[in-house]
Amino acid sequence: NAEYMGSAEYRQAYITSKVEEFVAEVDRLGDIASIDPHCAYSNLALGLSCRWRFLARVVPNAALHFDDLEGAVLRCLCKIADRPSIPDNERQLLSLPIRNGGLGIPLPSDLTNQFANSCRVCEPLEGATAETMSDVREDQNHITNLIKAESFVASKTKTTECHGRLSESQQNLRELVSEKGASAWLNSKPVTLHKTHLSKEEFRDALCLRYGWQPKSLPSRCVCGERFSPSHVLSCPTGGYPSI
Repeated sequence: NAEYMGSAEYRQAYITSKVEEFVAEVDRLGDIASIDPHCAYSNLALGLSCRWRFLARVVPNAALHFDDLEGAVLRCLCKIADRPSIPDNERQLLSLPIRNGGLGIPLPSDLTNQFANSCRVCEPLEGATAETMSDVREDQNHITNLIKAESFVASKTKTTECHGRLSESQQNLRELVSEKGASAWLNSKPVTLHKTHLSKEEFRDALCLRYGWQPKSLPSRCVCGERFSPSHVLSCPTGGYPSI
């Protein structure tokens, strides 16, 4: 219940202070991204974003005040991908789960129901005693399964809507990277010892291939005389890096 978390003014001040803290941390990650974009992305997707989710889950309406945070995330994503800007349709794409072709960096609008879902799961605890805890756990498991099912449907709907706003080539790429195992490299933590840490060029080139962006510093022509492009270089029988 929101009344146990202090007055509305106190909650607003707390949310503001936390958002300012998150923005400062994301901006520092942006500085790191210019040197090591793989580590910056991993920390953003697997670390900091979990803290935003937690705040949205325990404080009512917290996600409604994440606009400044979203601005910082956009700046950081631009530095990670080494792009001047990211259009709205591509930002929607990047907010999708990794398994659906995104980067798993949520939009503020994706987190607005976190507090309500948390209340639903905790509701069976009201009035519970030691003797009824087994029934409470069963009720909580049932509610959790319902929330997961609702989240799956919502994610599928969002993915379909986002897919429809992409170009035909981007749609084909999204379907390819949504295949089982195709995005496992994004879920891997960058550990040099395990050889899962990509260099700056490797990581950014991999993002370009994933989303159909043009890598930088490409020659204009292939050795065979054709126009040089990522799709051509992967299939040119004369040179490049044939994949077929």
